[in-house]
Amino acid sequence: MTRFVLVLWFFMVSLAGASVPLDEQRASFLNISKNLTTQPQAPWPDAAEALKNYPLYPFLRYQWLKQNLNQNQAVERFLTDYSDTLYSALLRRDYLFYLAEQTRWPEFIKIYKPTSNRALVCHYQWARLNSGYRDSALQEAKKLWVTSETTPQACDSLFEGLIHSDYFSKEALWERFELSIKKNRTTLASQLMVLMAEPDQAKASLWLKVYNDPSSVTGAINWDNSIVGMEKIFAQGVVRLADSDVDKAIEVWDSTNSRFALTPESKDYVEGRLGLALTFKKNPASFSRLSRVVTPDSSIREWKVRAALIERNWQHVLNALDSLDAQQINLPRWQYWRARTLEALGQVDNSRRLYQTLAKDRSLFGFLAAEKSGLKPELNDRPLLLDPAELTAFQTKPDLLIVSELRAINQRSEAGQYWQYLLSKLDKQQILLAAKTAQQWGWHHNAVTTLARAEYWDDLNLRFPLDFMADVNQAAVTYQLEPSLILGLIRRESIFDPEALSPAGARGLMQLMPATGKQMALALNSPWESVDDLLKPEVNIRLGAHYFKQMLDRFNGHFMLAVAAYNAGPSKVDAWLLNSGAMPADIWMETLSYKETREYISAVLGYAIIYQLKLNREELKASQFMRDVSAK
Repeated sequence: MTRFVLVLWFFMVSLAGASVPLDEQRASFLNISKNLTTQPQAPWPDAAEALKNYPLYPFLRYQWLKQNLNQNQAVERFLTDYSDTLYSALLRRDYLFYLAEQTRWPEFIKIYKPTSNRALVCHYQWARLNSGYRDSALQEAKKLWVTSETTPQACDSLFEGLIHSDYFSKEALWERFELSIKKNRTTLASQLMVLMAEPDQAKASLWLKVYNDPSSVTGAINWDNSIVGMEKIFAQGVVRLADSDVDKAIEVWDSTNSRFALTPESKDYVEGRLGLALTFKKNPASFSRLSRVVTPDSSIREWKVRAALIERNWQHVLNALDSLDAQQINLPRWQYWRARTLEALGQVDNSRRLYQTLAKDRSLFGFLAAEKSGLKPELNDRPLLLDPAELTAFQTKPDLLIVSELRAINQRSEAGQYWQYLLSKLDKQQILLAAKTAQQWGWHHNAVTTLARAEYWDDLNLRFPLDFMADVNQAAVTYQLEPSLILGLIRRESIFDPEALSPAGARGLMQLMPATGKQMALALNSPWESVDDLLKPEVNIRLGAHYFKQMLDRFNGHFMLAVAAYNAGPSKVDAWLLNSGAMPADIWMETLSYKETREYISAVLGYAIIYQLKLNREELKASQFMRDVSAK
């Protein structure tokens, strides 16, 4: 048992009759923490020692030590005493960088632990290289070197040692070059050319030329096909050309591929990419092209189904469904299409049986099947049954006390970071306890995502919160929307995290981009102070609902198209409609080239039905989402 666990145990024991009330400890912590931020080099404050029994004492100590890494004994003592906390891991990272900067390699090796931080891994192998472990360090360096990523500066010395050693090879150089090309790291590929011998530089130069100007692959008829690797340049050039001119790519491929010693895997790859390019253009020839793939992977198998749907050849659809692997074939999506296909082929009884079985599934496809079967959709709600005593005991764990205190003092980012660290240490049963704890705290986003880690899907009160209902109902009335649609969007966009921030900059519950939010606010003559307004639930829901209403009006009340536009943008939906022409809505959705939007539509509309059922409303039916799509 670490010193920290013992301290927290004493904290729990003394809560009832604590000499220093918890609110005073919190106030003291916040004051000291603020001073440490403004005066990072000041001595450790004596007042902090009165907080040794407070859950966030290690956080406070970490704040000071990370600014005073020259306190070697204090740092090493912290790493031992608080080894069970996130702050030990964070301080270890900071201290390792400090030791590397000081070139104190023996100490670095002593406290190093395996990490995903690439710079620290390079420092560690460099330390080993200089500490008598040359061979094994260079072997590990070679693994690190073969990557498509730009490596951190910390790796430079290690890689320099590798390049001038007998562990470096021409094969490793080409492997990294090819990886760089595949990952669109052309600058890195150009840098790698410098390390090549002159003949190899010429081949690499051609490769880069074809990558940057795919139309140059039309000259492959004149290439020297005796040079090893030219077949890879040709295959990749055809695939790149297919992105811009699939018809030309097919012409070049069909007329020239026999000149090159292509492997069966390469042929399948190119044929598959040509078939996909045709499918994305809704070209009826796509099924025939994809059928040329001799050994299709799971993705190509699925796209063959979609290609057959595009040509509306139901026998081809059935054949493609039969070729799905065992894992795919039982997914609700493909069970729906099998039932739909059998129905189209006139096999009514078989189709009805499949629909009835699928109707038990809690998804858009299950809800559609239920309506086709004349059955009520089923929620199959099975709340978690947890031992109350076990749950209470779990909530007194030191890590839980830390997270609870971070939330209490409104350190939400820190609390979320610590929560993820906590989950990494838990088994499946403990994760269920954690999910229930987050729900009890009203921390719905983390409750839902935590439950998903345990792969438990049937506690619907936990998975589908009814939060912010006053704001949702107000927006629904104002914009004549079903509350369940707004809830479905919130559930998919942010999982009820009012402070959600996407990598692209979308904010809040309904994940509005700042420009969109400001535009909606101006349209409504609503106050707009800054992008932070989008983090206010009442503002975000009002503006998000207004934007969704705009999408619904733009696409003539078509729910599915409005949802697609909310995800991908209205201009993209316009382009898809222009490309597809009129077709059944389910085929339109299934054959979208954007996987994210396909899954987004089925998720939001499925969630909307779940919320309809939870709210005991009957205004929306799954079939209403599947109105035929008209040509643009």
